[in-house]
Amino acid sequence: MVESAKINPFEGLYEVYLLCFDDTRGHVPFFIYPDEKIRDDEEYMRPINIHTIWWMDMKDQAVTNHVDLEYGDKIYFARKFLTLSMKESGNNQQDIVSTEIIIMLALPIDITIFGGELLNMIAINIIKNFEGKLFHIIESEIANEEIIKTQKIKEKIKIGEILKQRLKEMIKTTCRSFFTSAVKTTDTKSINLQKAISYLSLRGIDFGKNGMTAKATNRALLTISQIIISVKSEIEVIVQNTSNKEFNDINIRMVALKNFVEKEVMTHLIDFWYPEEELLFISPMIPEIKEYYLFIKDEKWDLLSKKIDLEELMEN
Repeated sequence: MVESAKINPFEGLYEVYLLCFDDTRGHVPFFIYPDEKIRDDEEYMRPINIHTIWWMDMKDQAVTNHVDLEYGDKIYFARKFLTLSMKESGNNQQDIVSTEIIIMLALPIDITIFGGELLNMIAINIIKNFEGKLFHIIESEIANEEIIKTQKIKEKIKIGEILKQRLKEMIKTTCRSFFTSAVKTTDTKSINLQKAISYLSLRGIDFGKNGMTAKATNRALLTISQIIISVKSEIEVIVQNTSNKEFNDINIRMVALKNFVEKEVMTHLIDFWYPEEELLFISPMIPEIKEYYLFIKDEKWDLLSKKIDLEELMEN
């Protein structure tokens, strides 16, 4: 059994890419977090290479702020910014020039409500902490392609690797800080936020007065025992209180979602819910809508968030 203290529920939740364009090499991904190895995976890198941000002028960015691409089960948020670089000008001299950098943030579709704000926060921290330094990482990536590595090339690679490690730590800190506080500053009535909470809860991330935190225990407060579609075309959900405490004043909601428009189909209030007690909740279904969300909360905590996909349910 893995101790919960060693579990990092934020790991793999997001991907960050830094890229630039080189006249001879084309699209150059000079930084990928968390897994650098995917740069050689043509299919995995496809949304990076076809993203419309490459053809967008920076003057247009003032209007849109960021450009998004939905690909597979992720949304790729992207924007551009300028950073200072050194460019060889001959006679062993270097000129200071501005280099256009693309930053991309990939998030699962279920939590894209956080995408724009998080992308901007990462970009601002990179500009603040790595202005005039990113070109060292770019040089390091290009130097790595050299077959014969002179002492000068090795030095470039070493400097780039050190900066890359610092950049990774900065991104980890920024993202953890963002996700930890995100719920406190977002409209919790939003169906898109509730959808995000449902997704994150399944990853072991809890929500309280202080925003998102990793759960201190692997024991769920509420557990779904069974979900079935009845002969009356209703959704029947059996939920058990698997905690050791009694809950009071519980609110249960079932929401149908189609094209990001929500419709509440069931709401129920419970005065008491005893430990180990199982309760049955019955919700009507709306024709042609296959995606539903069950939310259970008391006055202080979100106790359970569950996506119910009718197509998956019928397949099983």
